Amino acid sequence: MIAIKKISCAIILVLLLSSESYGIVYDKHSDQENKEVIENTSFKDVFKEKQLLKEFNKASADQNFRFFLKPRNYDSRVVLLNEGRRVKAISIIDGLFGTFTKTELIDLINRGLILSIWNNSQITIADSGVNISSSLVQNTSNFTEMINATTLWKNNIKGDNVTVAILDTGILKNHPALNATQDGKARIIATKNFFDENSYPTDNNGHGSALAGIIGSNGLFGYPIGVSPNCNFIIGKILTNEGQGTLETLLSGIDWAINQEADIINLSIGKRVESLQAPEIEAVNNAVKKGIIIVSAVGNSRGKLEFGYNSKFTVLSPGIASDSITVGAIDNNEVLYEFSSGGPVTINYNETEGKNLYDFQDIDYWIKPDVVAPGVRINTTTNVLDSTKIVTGTSYSTAVVSGLCALILSANKEYKPSIIKSAFLESAKKLENNLLFPSNKTTKITPDIFYQGAGLVDAVQILKKLENVQDFTVWPSDLTFIERRLFINEKKQFYISLFINKPIEHFKVDISSDINEGLKINN
Repeated sequence: MIAIKKISCAIILVLLLSSESYGIVYDKHSDQENKEVIENTSFKDVFKEKQLLKEFNKASADQNFRFFLKPRNYDSRVVLLNEGRRVKAISIIDGLFGTFTKTELIDLINRGLILSIWNNSQITIADSGVNISSSLVQNTSNFTEMINATTLWKNNIKGDNVTVAILDTGILKNHPALNATQDGKARIIATKNFFDENSYPTDNNGHGSALAGIIGSNGLFGYPIGVSPNCNFIIGKILTNEGQGTLETLLSGIDWAINQEADIINLSIGKRVESLQAPEIEAVNNAVKKGIIIVSAVGNSRGKLEFGYNSKFTVLSPGIASDSITVGAIDNNEVLYEFSSGGPVTINYNETEGKNLYDFQDIDYWIKPDVVAPGVRINTTTNVLDSTKIVTGTSYSTAVVSGLCALILSANKEYKPSIIKSAFLESAKKLENNLLFPSNKTTKITPDIFYQGAGLVDAVQILKKLENVQDFTVWPSDLTFIERRLFINEKKQFYISLFINKPIEHFKVDISSDINEGLKINN
């Protein structure tokens, strides 16, 4: 009974999402409490990544470090803002980036001012560059038809008045398919270069321009059309021309996109997971709670050498964030892209040991990706005028889903992120592939949930689900496995394996108030 109550509480905390603005609550320590904090401070507790502490210990006293710091309380935050150099506060989570010497950091830690320290880690584009995924005949994916976006266009649902933030390598300036909607309206409403604030976010890589074309190219002048041809764009260059960025550019980009009133943020980026509580995960989940839809790539790491040729446990961050819509890729045959990362989510890298980890015996892990979308051999815009490019990877299936989210929001802007995600999951088409035996007999196989999530997204079915919001099953990505087993029946109700299987009832959902009933476990 105690176990059931614990599980109920844990899942309720996950599921009861709030669309209201959040605030940071600081713990005001008494002098005695502060003294106890200082005396009990352990450097191992403060440094959340082992390799970081290892490098810190080896450094000279005057060596500078640029870290992400989380203050212990409000007063600590004020001190850190004043004592660091090139300090940059982050709003979406309570923390700041600052440059400090080793001696300064030791002093701040000993004074009990720092709750945690994180590396300003590197992130990269989630682009494999490999345009093959199976032995089947592959054609260029007609991605807009595969997800039924064309049906919504016939009803004049084209993404009008919805803004998608593309945080990536930038965009080609004055591209005729990207700088205006089908109606000829200017659509790039805000831009920022996070490496040079005085420069336009010029895309010398091509990744960002390709994403923009998939999300919402207007389809004019001979260019291929995107999913949401009338949506607006916010363009933040958080990745260099080599496709590399940092935790700082990512968190700063999320802050900026929210301030620019983005409705959707596309994150076709990734990094290996060393902690399930990393700052980018908290930032993504907080952004969703503020009403922003975040669409993240699952990664292109399945079967790769750096992951020990593993198929599962290869989901990248921030795609592991429970509240994001995390996307895998399929080809035109509705066959999974062979490099599309697979769940469940777990820590998949230990930099201290210099190797990958798949020992999840003591780790709670959860389902990802959430859905799949076309991401193999997609023809899209690039950073060269009068040119298109065939691209492959979960970066591009993520862009497909971002464009689809824009279509859904343009149909009804009252839909909240949790409701939209639930509709995506409830209406997705489960993948089934034919397996041919040497005897020429065929059988249908269903790819593992950890590769396809709920299945292939479908614009028409999503809107149908949203137009008849009655009973919803909310699919919490971070529903903890009990005894490593989780079952889903034909009605998509969750079953938790305890001593006996007990179904979790559907939620009653009201769009205006989001999820408004608690979790019930049948006795």
